[in-house]
Amino acid sequence: MKEEIVSADLRPQADHADLEVKVANAVNAADASAFVVESQTSDNDKVSLLRVQRLIGSRLDAYVYTEVGSHLGGTLAPHLADPHCRMAISIDPRPLEHPDAFGRSFVYNGNSTARMLEVLKSALPESCLAKLTTFDLDAAEVPHAEIKARADLVMIDGEHTVVAAFSDVMSLLPVVSDNAVISFHDANLVADAIRNLERFFTYAGVKFATVFLPDNVCAIGLRGMADPVAADLGPQALDRDRFLANAKRQVLKDIAVNYMKDFTSWKLVSPLWRLETRGERKARRRAASSNGPSR
Repeated sequence: MKEEIVSADLRPQADHADLEVKVANAVNAADASAFVVESQTSDNDKVSLLRVQRLIGSRLDAYVYTEVGSHLGGTLAPHLADPHCRMAISIDPRPLEHPDAFGRSFVYNGNSTARMLEVLKSALPESCLAKLTTFDLDAAEVPHAEIKARADLVMIDGEHTVVAAFSDVMSLLPVVSDNAVISFHDANLVADAIRNLERFFTYAGVKFATVFLPDNVCAIGLRGMADPVAADLGPQALDRDRFLANAKRQVLKDIAVNYMKDFTSWKLVSPLWRLETRGERKARRRAASSNGPSR
């Protein structure tokens, strides 16, 4: 996967005040230039994440941001440079390999907090980095006593499996403010975790509102943030049922394709073919016939 690098035109020659003004203006405009470090997010994802950040900043003069899965800090940087953010917490166990819901694994060579800090230091002044606290742990292992402030905005972008995403949120709920927003990147991969959380909040009697934003961002507003999420982000939201159906279809299809070579019986595979379009199926058959039978 693409690694994050510092944008050449945004290195911190300007002083802290200039950078804060630039980032604040970019956040207010939902302008992707607020990402002063490149990130593994699409342009639409950046805009959606900035809309969530803008919503929190409009409600709180000094919010706390907690992120699970930071890699090289691409999605941390807009908050570190945002004058409305008083504290940012990065939680990342720093694995060298990450599985996802498709049955794939992605290698992250040199994945370390030290490397992330080097990248952030090349893009941000020390005064911004002073807001940052890091934990090289799974969210379930972070001692709550060491978290100095309850999060107003949480972003889940760690291991993209249903079990891990659900665990990340549940592990952090005791250190999340009552009126918080919980957001997800690559929400299409962890859609079932999001639906499980909605069931939990319903069971617990917690008011919430969920929106899915382009391309693959989700935001859940809790209690006092439920109505603002629905009102402010709802106009840009994707159709919920269509998003969830497409997410399910894509995950099942990619699992079938990724594991196709391991199947020894066509009867096991054939029901999953219906998840492919006719054109995709024809293309795969042509490739199989030209390469000979799989072994």
